[in-house]
Amino acid sequence: MLGFLQIGISVVASSIVGIFNSHTMMPVAAILCVTSWIGLAVLLTGHSRIKQVRYVEEKGANFLPH
Repeated sequence: MLGFLQIGISVVASSIVGIFNSHTMMPVAAILCVTSWIGLAVLLTGHSRIKQVRYVEEKGANFLPH
């Protein structure tokens, strides 16, 4: 599933770079910057959700997150 998402995002990013039809590296740099910020947002969102999960080894923990 992650590979599918990576390929899908790269297709969209490549298409956006192609739309600009520029002969400089500015569109590529802009797309790299935007996708890096999106990746950081996904990482921070996932990191905050992982803190809410309680593991079975903890005393009194449930199998499902609260």
